Amino acid sequence: MTGRRVAWLVVSAWAAVALLADFLAADRPIVMSRGGTLTWFANLAPGGDAAARGDALRDALGPDDWAIWAPVRHDPVEVRTDGALAILAAPSAAHALGTDDRGRDVLARLIHGARTTAVVALGAAALALLLGVGLALAAARAGVVVGRAAC
Repeated sequence: MTGRRVAWLVVSAWAAVALLADFLAADRPIVMSRGGTLTWFANLAPGGDAAARGDALRDALGPDDWAIWAPVRHDPVEVRTDGALAILAAPSAAHALGTDDRGRDVLARLIHGARTTAVVALGAAALALLLGVGLALAAARAGVVVGRAAC
């Protein structure tokens, strides 16, 4: 594989993670059937009570209830301690990359951080494009003025 293909592959994977962050790391299910009610994209709904999230929701699901969860079942900003704060925990089955100094899952934060990085990178590229086109137009205009004066 050439270097250019590898670069496109890396950028495409990064963009996919940024766009799909809520489906890759969330403490609420993507699809859920609870009490006969089917709920789609619960992971995208803002707010919600603590009982409708994470381990509390998993424990509350009955035998006829089901849910499809994100691969990383942690919210990037939520700290669920269940009585024991896991500060700077090493990688484990519960936290693939461990936890940070506040007990938040590092992998979930990394996945959701890709979105912020994408917005900043696209904003910087757009700003550079606008400045470049503006300076090129100004230089072209100045070149025409200088060219006419020299003749």
